[in-house]
Amino acid sequence: MNNDSTVKYFMQGVAYALPQVPPNKCKGIIFTILSAFLFGITPVLTSLTYNMGGTPETVTLFRNLFAVPVLLLTLWLKKIPLSLPLPVLRNLVLFGIIGGGITTLLLYMSYPYVGIGTATTLHFLYPIFVCLMCRIFFKERLGLQKIIVLFIAGAGILCFIDVKQITQITHITGLVLAGVSGITYAIYMVGVEKKKIDQFNPWLIIFYIAVSVSIFMLLYSIPTNKIVLLLPLKAYFYMFVLSMLTSLFAVLLLQLGIKYLGASAAAIFSLFEPVTSIISGGMFLNETITVGKIMGCILISFAVILLTTNKQVQTREVCNKD
Repeated sequence: MNNDSTVKYFMQGVAYALPQVPPNKCKGIIFTILSAFLFGITPVLTSLTYNMGGTPETVTLFRNLFAVPVLLLTLWLKKIPLSLPLPVLRNLVLFGIIGGGITTLLLYMSYPYVGIGTATTLHFLYPIFVCLMCRIFFKERLGLQKIIVLFIAGAGILCFIDVKQITQITHITGLVLAGVSGITYAIYMVGVEKKKIDQFNPWLIIFYIAVSVSIFMLLYSIPTNKIVLLLPLKAYFYMFVLSMLTSLFAVLLLQLGIKYLGASAAAIFSLFEPVTSIISGGMFLNETITVGKIMGCILISFAVILLTTNKQVQTREVCNKD
């Protein structure tokens, strides 16, 4: 059985399990949750690289740089032309740097200040920012059920925060960095949908994002000099795996999720990422899984299930006007 047949039967199985959900929405849900799962292991690989002398700037650079030749080869094999309309390319570069460069750098920089758990949790306030941006700037109707889902998911996110840890923090730098990373990521998700970037070939999109972020980080390193090259071979291996799982597959799946669900719904389904981070942190970094974290996972899972049954998002929403 080839890979196409496997994917086909997998999609059919999901459609059978969710008979009331349109096929395109099924695809969007699957792609977004898989993307969240892959993104969720990022803190583990990042932490392992930090332990070997890596810096946030180093990981951000190589996470994108390693993906460039793989993506270029993929485009060549698939015979996908590199050309894009200039306005689309301009927007893609802009939002790619915001989402793949600035967001990642801010989040990675916050880890030493507040820890991976708290930083990831604060970053995942971005679904709320996405919905607010869609409502304020594009007059998108959220609906009562989606608002309730956001409150439930927000409560689940807050369960992940260790209050004792926060009260011990004397410097608010980490909290600000993690929070702002959520805002910049929301800008990226909304920009990809509203500027119609998600309508183009996803392989082409993530190629230009990887190239843009790599160039941005190289330019950023000139005045800052914070990119470390003398690292153990194992550190480069971890960054390569991180690149393939996130900058390649996770970003690709997220683009497809936005295409089929819209930015606001895809953002909420992405809330599976902190759940994955908590589980992987406990398994590989020996982080404590508290009752609060378990409650957070339950609330987020409930919110996502509730959104799945929401008739309002059973078709893709693109700025419904009041």
